[in-house]
Amino acid sequence: MTRGVIDGPADNDHADGMTETTPATLLSALPFAAHLGIALHEASAERATGTLAWSPGLCTVGGALHGGGS
Repeated sequence: MTRGVIDGPADNDHADGMTETTPATLLSALPFAAHLGIALHEASAERATGTLAWSPGLCTVGGALHGGGS
């Protein structure tokens, strides 16, 4: 049920899952991630790693980084 609601119907052209790509290519497809300042270091079908630097715009009361960004 979730797949059809959130992801939409399966795309038969991409039935094999995520294709290999570079972190830069993946980040270019995610403008909001770039806006947040996320740096991707590794991206594959199995794993993605990156960093998000602290900035005032990502914080809640008291300068704490918002939980969605940590």
